[in-house]
Amino acid sequence: LRYVAARGALVFVVSATPALVFGDLAARLGIAGIVGLELEVDADDRATGRHSGIPTLGEGKVTRLRASTQA
Repeated sequence: LRYVAARGALVFVVSATPALVFGDLAARLGIAGIVGLELEVDADDRATGRHSGIPTLGEGKVTRLRASTQA
């Protein structure tokens, strides 16, 4: 990943793993970003166990990646 990113490729990791698990991995790898599952939080900022928005599974991975590269 570092090799192709260093040569100008726009590299993303797209995973169904919750985004918070990755921490600062994108910065440490020198890549454009991580697109992971966003968790729903309640009024007390606690995870509810459900996802928020479009899940990063199947076609959702493509949809979320496209949105990330257009932002």
